Amino acid sequence: MPLAGSCAGCMAGCASGCAAPVAGSCGGCVAGCASGCAAGVGMIPGAVPTVHHQKTKLFVGNLPADITAEVLALVFRTYGTVTNTHIMAGKSKSGQSCAFVEYMTPLEAETAVLTLHEKYEIRPGDGSIIVKYADNKSSNVARVSPY
Repeated sequence: MPLAGSCAGCMAGCASGCAAPVAGSCGGCVAGCASGCAAGVGMIPGAVPTVHHQKTKLFVGNLPADITAEVLALVFRTYGTVTNTHIMAGKSKSGQSCAFVEYMTPLEAETAVLTLHEKYEIRPGDGSIIVKYADNKSSNVARVSPY
């Protein structure tokens, strides 16, 4: 078992995306270690790790309208084992498409979010893709619309 405040040599930084070179050195990170260890690295006493730390399903937006499952899997399997992809049917007003990508582990999903979100273009010139954790269906019920 890792010592409190350590992560068995993890150099991934904290899960909240801070730029700390060593896990736990970001001064108050409440997300814990990006490698998924249970050391509670950098956690504020009594804090609960983020819900995202457990998720494996991602929403991907701003995709080209003609995106294929093969291209989507090719891009996303760079960051881990893709267990499922689903491209949404129908056309949006913007002409862009969106999809869901699911990974084997939360660490793989987190790596994809941190690496790709607003940083990668499927087709140069079409704009960066949006990569974020998919909403739970149960959380959609509680969501209040501003309109």
